[in-house]
Amino acid sequence: MRTIIQKGKIAIPGGVIEGSIIVMANKISHIIEDADPILVQTDRRDCEIIDANGCYIMPGLVDFHCDMLEHAIQPRRKVFFPLNLALHSVQTQFLAAGITTVFHPVSFAGEPGLRSNEMGNEIVREIARFRTNINSALRHFIHVRCELNNKAGLDILSNIFDEGMVDLFSVMDHSPRYTRFKSYLDYKNYVEKNSSFSGEELESYTQAQWEMSEDNNSEVTEKLMELVAKYNIPFASHDDDTPLRVENYRLKGSTISEFPLNETTAKYAIDNNLFSVVGAPNLLRNKSHADNLSARFAIRNGLANIICSDYYCFALLASIFILVEEGLSLHEATFYASLYPAMATGLAGRLGSLEEGKEADLILVRHNPGDLPIVEKAMVAGKWTFGR
Repeated sequence: MRTIIQKGKIAIPGGVIEGSIIVMANKISHIIEDADPILVQTDRRDCEIIDANGCYIMPGLVDFHCDMLEHAIQPRRKVFFPLNLALHSVQTQFLAAGITTVFHPVSFAGEPGLRSNEMGNEIVREIARFRTNINSALRHFIHVRCELNNKAGLDILSNIFDEGMVDLFSVMDHSPRYTRFKSYLDYKNYVEKNSSFSGEELESYTQAQWEMSEDNNSEVTEKLMELVAKYNIPFASHDDDTPLRVENYRLKGSTISEFPLNETTAKYAIDNNLFSVVGAPNLLRNKSHADNLSARFAIRNGLANIICSDYYCFALLASIFILVEEGLSLHEATFYASLYPAMATGLAGRLGSLEEGKEADLILVRHNPGDLPIVEKAMVAGKWTFGR
């Protein structure tokens, strides 16, 4: 059966047109301006007709990095919920936020708790199972993240790579040697927030990490780079603080700088044809929660080309319309959360923009100036999976 979505304002790569989209099977077969006679001639028997009057028809958003699944698994410290329940519960939130493709970050930090190697392995495998399930309502991809001091996790990570479950990879260095931690207490607070350590265990682990040599990371880095190259996985460096750090990973195959901390580092990434990622909560609030690079400043000055939802999925669509209010055209603003992340992750041939022949991932969004954008309906692979 065909679906005709008519009378909408369609955000195509060249601009916004008044028109209709025809979906056949799971693909966009035609995008038609309302004045085009082909729409009048189209046989509408056995068609689903959707009136999009007053709505923008936009590509489904591609979320490069969103921690919402972690929050659903562990809504409070040391309180865990079943993984399949967490995955099922976040789907409606993503779709209501306009996100039809999400890269779930799964962290392998080597610490007890949510980001342990054992829990990371379970989460990856549950996502891999869930995304082929009949109850999967959007595209679930796996973004594996690994701390460079996590030598104990290499065997598990090797198996995950070998089994083809990694769609995106990023390296993290939240060790005390990394310059973002200005004091021992600063680092200890970070460990306490992201692990299940407490009391003497917390003190012992933090002290051991604080005193560890930087050379300890070299074996882990070498093995991870070997896996990334072997399976040609899109590869990002995380929280880059200097151009040198970006360059070191660029030479190892990185094409993405995720959350560069300052203007100089973001500019270096862009100047070297890397993707530079900023967070939508930063853009929405017009402030980094850690007093780092402003996302609005980065977009405005050409220092970033991807916006992700980071830790709050509802910020992504809202940030697009903030950029529109600040002077960007809708189709250009949408690229930051659709086409560019699709390009960075090798999906742009299928997803990320409304074009004939691409898979039909799209959202109907109602928005009036001064109001929040509201997702009325969401379609994934030609099927409606969300509707108000």
